[in-house]
Amino acid sequence: MSETRQTLEQRRNRNYEETHRQLVERAVGLIGRDGVESLTVATLARDARMNRSTVYYHFDSRESLLAAAKEWFGARLGEMMVAPGDSQTWLEKAVHSSLSNPELMHEWVMDLVNDTPIHRNFPRWDDLVELASRSPQVVRHEDGKGGPSAALPQDAEIWATMLLASVVMAPRVFRVAVRPDQEVELVSRHYAQLLRRMLQSTPRAAR
Repeated sequence: MSETRQTLEQRRNRNYEETHRQLVERAVGLIGRDGVESLTVATLARDARMNRSTVYYHFDSRESLLAAAKEWFGARLGEMMVAPGDSQTWLEKAVHSSLSNPELMHEWVMDLVNDTPIHRNFPRWDDLVELASRSPQVVRHEDGKGGPSAALPQDAEIWATMLLASVVMAPRVFRVAVRPDQEVELVSRHYAQLLRRMLQSTPRAAR
């Protein structure tokens, strides 16, 4: 392949990926505004002001479009939950994202609990388990040789599951059923503060 042809191919791929990303984000916005039932290839084409055939080039059906939106939700949630830096910031963003996309969150959770491997819906699962393994909520055991204590693998997975549920589902229950008068921003901030305190408590060790 000549250099010019290769350059054109790379540019074409970048344009495709950028258009694809924009369409997925618009689909997420449509779901947030009008609900899951309103999402179709036709409504997305109108919202994006694109020819319907162009959108069909990226998504051959409503199902594939919804699947892409759910994949976006899981990937974005994972990126926020394992982001470096101040845990208050990423926890608050993750909770806010879940509260701001209740119908998409519901669709994603239903996939999560219907016997599908967690990595398929939450690609950063291993990173979250690693983060959880450093949590004081996870029992640690000594190696018996004077080396550092280590988290029990199953305990780390359980705590990662609890952390994920605390970010995705618990704030929704609180916001809808307990304190519907509270703004999303306030609920997000309070949940993030509580989860952060749990993450930063003094570690325990089991001997």
